[in-house]
Amino acid sequence: MFIHLLGKRCNRGVEGGIDAGKIERTRNAGVPLMLQSRAQKSAVFRFSPAGLSQAARRDQAPWWETFQMAGDATRFDCKVAIITGGAGGIGAATARLITARGGRVAIADIAFDRAQVLASELPGALAIALDLESETSTEAMIAKTVQHFGRLDVLHNNAALLGPDIAQADGDIEHMDTALWDRTFAVNVRGTMIACRAALPHLRATRGNIVNTVSNLALQGHVIQAAYSSSKAAIIQLTRAIAASHGKAGVRCNALAPGMTMTPALREAFPPALRQVVEDETLRDQLGDPEDIAEAAAFLASDAARNITGQVLVCDGGGASHVPGLSGFRTFFS
Repeated sequence: MFIHLLGKRCNRGVEGGIDAGKIERTRNAGVPLMLQSRAQKSAVFRFSPAGLSQAARRDQAPWWETFQMAGDATRFDCKVAIITGGAGGIGAATARLITARGGRVAIADIAFDRAQVLASELPGALAIALDLESETSTEAMIAKTVQHFGRLDVLHNNAALLGPDIAQADGDIEHMDTALWDRTFAVNVRGTMIACRAALPHLRATRGNIVNTVSNLALQGHVIQAAYSSSKAAIIQLTRAIAASHGKAGVRCNALAPGMTMTPALREAFPPALRQVVEDETLRDQLGDPEDIAEAAAFLASDAARNITGQVLVCDGGGASHVPGLSGFRTFFS
């Protein structure tokens, strides 16, 4: 049985998953060109479940044919991505974008009702209830995805412990509540580690990758959010560790560090006066939207970023790139 993904037919396995197999691309001249399944193409493809007798060797092809082979490496045709915290904000924007680029997504969120609503809007999407504080729930997320789709290519760890009450309680270290600190690390760090641990055997098989959402607060000191920023800094090191240990197995791992992003949760958690302080220090003429961060996440998850691993991509409109008090300097010199 075949399913159509924007001009490409993907052979579905016995578990209902996508078996990329081998790809046969037919040129306009009618001469078949055999390619490896990892390459993303922009022409029409057909799958041969049993594989093909030959494979094109790119190092023997002229440079112009190599570019023709590459196609659009930002696409996710026949790939499967898990997005935690996928029911809203950055996660939802990323789920929509990856789907639009030919992928299938598992939307994992503690807000399962919202995940189901979004999944109903995206072709082939799967909603999964996820509690990152639970090892069982986190491991089940990976298992359900692989059982449903038959493969896993991308794990986007985007969920975090956030919300108005959490943000208000997460202050400096002197006044830190131990229970809040422990819960923040249980969800953000331990939960991310368990998800990565469960996903890595499957990502080895597909030569897939992990994208961990962190924060530009992980790169800076602040008078608030000590627990949150410390947990995100720990995830950066987790990212580097996975990139080092699994790179030779074909698995990439990168971190994405947004700045203040205008999600519904942020609008609820931060008063306008504090948002204005951050906006004044942003080099763009506005704060980022979820769609801005989704573009960066999708890039890191795609084959277009195939030579990038172990890195932190800061996506904060330049807020972390300059000297402190830039807004005041602007005012002074104007």
